[in-house]
Amino acid sequence: MWQLLYKGFTSYEGVYLLYLVPIIYFIIIVVGVLASKRRLHQRIGAKEVIAVLAIGFITLDFINYAYLFFTKTGVLLQPLHLLIKYIAGFFMWLWIFWYSYQHYFARLVAGEQFSKRRTGLIFMCVGSLVLAVVGILLS
Repeated sequence: MWQLLYKGFTSYEGVYLLYLVPIIYFIIIVVGVLASKRRLHQRIGAKEVIAVLAIGFITLDFINYAYLFFTKTGVLLQPLHLLIKYIAGFFMWLWIFWYSYQHYFARLVAGEQFSKRRTGLIFMCVGSLVLAVVGILLS
């Protein structure tokens, strides 16, 4: 089973374009929440710091991948290292989703903008899938 997952993650390099839209989208959300907290003179706590670190690590990982991809200097990770990387990334994305829901998407927080924010989330998902398909076709 691990070999199948390893092959799936490494066969189509272009599928990593899928991450580009969500990374940008959630950076905008996290920065917007932080700016709102600063504007309202609210304390920036551990949750915000963890969210910034998580989106920062995700962004740095994508930049590193893009650099290795375009310079053709990258080497595939061993299956165990790839598994560890994807588990860590999964938990970082999970934190970002939870944080964004709590501070941006929740009906109580969004108020009148709830349907607009939900529509933006749907467009982000569709855009990510389109980029993934384009990436698969190009690779």
